[in-house]
Amino acid sequence: MQKKLIIILTLVLTVFLIPVYIFTGKLKKSTDAFQSFLPLKNISLDTDICARFSKDWVAGQINRPVITVKSFDLPSTHSCSYYTTDSDFVILTYGTDTPEGQKSNHEGLKQTIKTDSRISLPHFIAWQPNGLINSIVLILDPHHYLSADRSSGSVINNDSLINFASAVSRKLLSQS
Repeated sequence: MQKKLIIILTLVLTVFLIPVYIFTGKLKKSTDAFQSFLPLKNISLDTDICARFSKDWVAGQINRPVITVKSFDLPSTHSCSYYTTDSDFVILTYGTDTPEGQKSNHEGLKQTIKTDSRISLPHFIAWQPNGLINSIVLILDPHHYLSADRSSGSVINNDSLINFASAVSRKLLSQS
């Protein structure tokens, strides 16, 4: 009776432990693949985005004068708007929720998700059906992102917004 119990216990453990071992090994490989997608340096941001990306630096990147800067904070986002007129602006938003959640939100709005080789950080670009970029989301880690947006297509065109996000990406990588 005791031999049968040992054999049954061994079979049960084998049947359950081997798949768990295989699954966790595959899960680890999947996690490793995601980690290799992320930049090698740790990128951390203070919540004061306006201080990290100065008015003059942004003006130089978008080739337009920035007349005023406004900071806006919510519990999970910290934004800095760089106004080129009284109503037109580009905005950088640091989010402390998941980039995947942001991506899902854009997909829910029927926006097309793409990437661009000019941007060195992991990212995605959400394109509206009308051909304008809605947002460029730089992925800092699985729980943080920095997005580059604009109030309208008249502030800067799509190509300039991609170049701006690329410059932000390079600045983050050089300062981390």
